[in-house]
Amino acid sequence: LDAIASELALGPPFPEAALAEAEQSAALLDVPGLADQVHAPFVTIDGPTSRDLDQAICCERTQDGFLIRYAIADASAFAPPEGALFAEALRRGATYYMPDRALPMLPRILSEDRVSLGPGVVRRALVFEIATDTRGRRVRTTLARARIRSRDKLTFEGVQELYESRRSPRGWQDDVVRSLLVLEELGELLEEVARDGGAVRYRRRETELVAGPDRLDDLLVVLLVTARLRVERYNELVSVLTNREAGRMLEECPSPHLQPVFRVHPAPEPERLGELARLSHELGSALGEDRLIFRPEQGLARYLDGLGEPRRSSPAGRALERQALVVNMRSVFSSEAGPHFGVGAELDARATSPMREIVGV
Repeated sequence: LDAIASELALGPPFPEAALAEAEQSAALLDVPGLADQVHAPFVTIDGPTSRDLDQAICCERTQDGFLIRYAIADASAFAPPEGALFAEALRRGATYYMPDRALPMLPRILSEDRVSLGPGVVRRALVFEIATDTRGRRVRTTLARARIRSRDKLTFEGVQELYESRRSPRGWQDDVVRSLLVLEELGELLEEVARDGGAVRYRRRETELVAGPDRLDDLLVVLLVTARLRVERYNELVSVLTNREAGRMLEECPSPHLQPVFRVHPAPEPERLGELARLSHELGSALGEDRLIFRPEQGLARYLDGLGEPRRSSPAGRALERQALVVNMRSVFSSEAGPHFGVGAELDARATSPMREIVGV
């Protein structure tokens, strides 16, 4: 692993000038002009071992629908383009995750402390305030650079337990619980909006390798494959909505000094859809299951939704869903605006991972 890190030129420590800039960053929390949102019931929802907490969320019902506040760690305030820290972040390009370590894009004093939206501490954030109607469709969006204080570092499993038990875990504040229950309601509406927009919903699985105890002098490694939780999907849908709004705002911004970066995902090429159609026809004919046959004019979203249960969970259904995923093109970062087929968005700018990708910085 050391050799791999060295080969990628990610092993060397940060330059002294970059570390010095990071050390001097504490004063950035006290600059004038930041909106005060420290009393809003923001929480982060991540995996249990996450330390670079990029996003915090709170939701509420309004008279006309819903209001989402999605706070993005304000990494750009700590790494201005003319500095040594930005130059080093640009050289690294992203945070790389390896089996035994993370190789951060920003020094840990930033990525795991001063920029990270940890619980109980005041942090800078770029807050997207997105108002929707009662069906979850966006009405307006505003931006604010603000100070926030996350109430808690929650896990996906913990929030999912709230949704299933309908009981508030001990120690959770009432306004946090109300916000999370609104997120559940809003997430279901956003799922419908995504489906109407043609977004393809793949039933992804989380895969994890777990090292177990030694048995007969051989190391036991267990492969765990679990279905994603509903709260993970809700969080993803809010992130997609935020990135879509970021893309729209970048496209509309008239500033000649702005260099927008869009994430563009072309639709699958007709030849690749034809390959899927032929494969599904062979498999469907062999099994006597006409519903397994994909016809390109259907589109991938309608095809996969139309498989239904339990057909979609069968070995043949899972294999075809995997092939439907494989026929997709890869998304790319581009200075030219374009649609993102994978999430069903006309525009997309990845604003929600500022400590994991240089685009955020």
